[in-house]
Amino acid sequence: MAGLGLDTVLMNRAEVSLAGGASVYGHQSGQFFFGAVRTKVAGVGARYSTRRTFGDFHDLSSVAAMESLANDPLGTKDSGFAMATAQDALSLTFPFLVDDRTVGMNLIRSERTGLSNTILSISYAQPLPSRRASVRANAFKDIAGDGGYGVSVGLSMSLGGSRFASINVGRVRQGRMETVASLSRFADRKPGSYGYRANLSQQNRAVDATYQTSFGRADLGLRDSGQGTNARATFDGALVLAGGGLFASNRISDGFAVVDVGVADVPVSLNNREVTRTGRFGKALVPGLLSYRTNKISINPLELSIESNLVASAMDVVPARRSGVAVDFGGRPNAAALVVLRDTAGEFLSPGADVSLQGTQSSFVVGYDGEVWIDGLEAQNRISVRTKEKTCSAEFTYAAQPGGQVYIDGIECK
Repeated sequence: MAGLGLDTVLMNRAEVSLAGGASVYGHQSGQFFFGAVRTKVAGVGARYSTRRTFGDFHDLSSVAAMESLANDPLGTKDSGFAMATAQDALSLTFPFLVDDRTVGMNLIRSERTGLSNTILSISYAQPLPSRRASVRANAFKDIAGDGGYGVSVGLSMSLGGSRFASINVGRVRQGRMETVASLSRFADRKPGSYGYRANLSQQNRAVDATYQTSFGRADLGLRDSGQGTNARATFDGALVLAGGGLFASNRISDGFAVVDVGVADVPVSLNNREVTRTGRFGKALVPGLLSYRTNKISINPLELSIESNLVASAMDVVPARRSGVAVDFGGRPNAAALVVLRDTAGEFLSPGADVSLQGTQSSFVVGYDGEVWIDGLEAQNRISVRTKEKTCSAEFTYAAQPGGQVYIDGIECK
């Protein structure tokens, strides 16, 4: 099945959607057309949509229904899932002027092979004075089909801490009364967050649990329909092999970055919001980047030891869609020292003198009080210095001081 759609706003008055497509299933083929318009007039929300199929059009749901019926030789399964050849729907929403109460009305007409329905439904919702609970009522009737109808009344409330409870009582289309109660807690995307949902009715009992980790989302579900119990367990996440490392992460839907700081346990921020910390090898995976847009990735240099050598503390990156970028802050510990240079008379070398480290292409500049920052050092080092008046050289030894800045004074340039 393939389709193409268009959604646009006309003169800032209405939203219009158009779509069309075709399908092939075995030797059967067909097409469909869909159109919808949504607007608001005098505070009344209105939406009308129409859908038509031609030939032997099928989508995933109709194919699943046909295959299910084919495996049911007694024909006991419901055949009402057949593809609708025509469907029209009109929805109206009427707000009250005094509070947040709303009344909605829907008229839906559908045609299937040998079956036609026109269903009128009305809904009402109103928040209670505490604003932490609301009541709703729904009713529907098939006015052109078999005359079936149903009504329900429900109450939902917030229990605080992302917890919610609800109860719904009503008559279903088959004529029996049903009561459904539920208790739930919402799990966000923060590691350690958890959630659950328990549903209880005369026919079904279900319990779902969710736990969010820093590298994926785990879900567990139990169902008891009276005819048997089934369980399911899923874990949803991502594995990324990029930037010289293998990373586990939550599902990545767009862009991502592999950040290399060179130092472990350093916080990494995306658009000024901390999202992760570097691992034991000084690298971190940052998901959630927007493709073809500027994303700011930054670190806090105060979290690094003084011997770390950063090339930047923030970088702007623009990944392609569903692609990654490598960001190297160069924060690895570097053999560097603050060296104080003096001439043969014991005076500081003048500021601006150029210093070259033998065996490298690096050059450094002397600052005030003869101080010059030199990196890339070895245990034994030789430098040459060029001032406005003369050129001199010096030798000195270097030994690292973990967690501290190496300070070497009294180096005489001869």
